Amino acid sequence: MIRLYNQNKKKGFLLTLPSFHIQMKIQNLLDLNQQFFYTLRKQMFDEKENRQNKLTARVYEKNITENILKPELDSMLNDLRALRPVCKDDAQENELNEFITRFSEFNYVLDDFINQKKNDKDEDFVYWTELSSIKPDSNVSICSSPVDVSEFFRENIFRDNNTSVLTSATLTINSNFDYFRKRLGAEKLNEVKLESPFDFYRQVKILIPKNIPEPGKESTDLYSDILKKWISHFTLMTSGKALVLFTNGTLLRKIGKELEEEFSKHDIELLIQIPEFPVICFLINLNRI
Repeated sequence: MIRLYNQNKKKGFLLTLPSFHIQMKIQNLLDLNQQFFYTLRKQMFDEKENRQNKLTARVYEKNITENILKPELDSMLNDLRALRPVCKDDAQENELNEFITRFSEFNYVLDDFINQKKNDKDEDFVYWTELSSIKPDSNVSICSSPVDVSEFFRENIFRDNNTSVLTSATLTINSNFDYFRKRLGAEKLNEVKLESPFDFYRQVKILIPKNIPEPGKESTDLYSDILKKWISHFTLMTSGKALVLFTNGTLLRKIGKELEEEFSKHDIELLIQIPEFPVICFLINLNRI
């Protein structure tokens, strides 16, 4: 938004065109943007039970909040399109069209998220919101992902004359690739299953601590404390030769931060990696445009 017009610095693309009426709408859009995501955050996180310190929240119903941005976005897009005839040259018109395209995309994404519309292929989607951190001023993202991603992979990854290599220790179920093929649209791919060179019988020990509560059955703090205790115990037992897998990113960050100082006293370097999952995630921040 500030690239289009920055009211404080009196700079921006709109100053090159007769656009005073649009400049007045910019600040209103920024205010509405802040209000919209503040309301969304409050509704999806602050007002939900058991949402403390959680960074994601699933959206199950349509119209979870009012799209107060749409009327002003529609109006501004009409005003921007009306500026095309007064552009001085092709370069200026191209830059104007770039802003029109971006705001049209934002308008569509917001409308799709709130109304949960199906696309032209009648695909089902899942919707959720994410926080960049637990800080009160953290960014709020609205996210969606198709339930069935097979067609996307067929068209974009496994298409003709395109080479793809997928490798993992978890592509098969009962030594069979059928489930993976169906889910990812990889029916025509060649497959090969290679045995691991790792000597599990000589190089692996399985140690199972007892009396660990199941996640969600006990309080979060109790579960976290017990988990941290046993991770510390086994990591120190192996002098740092350990790989710990989490299914909860928030818990990973929390326990990792709490164990970092303890491990450093034993010259154990702690590395934390948060994987990026293949989802469509839109971070709406009009100030970055």
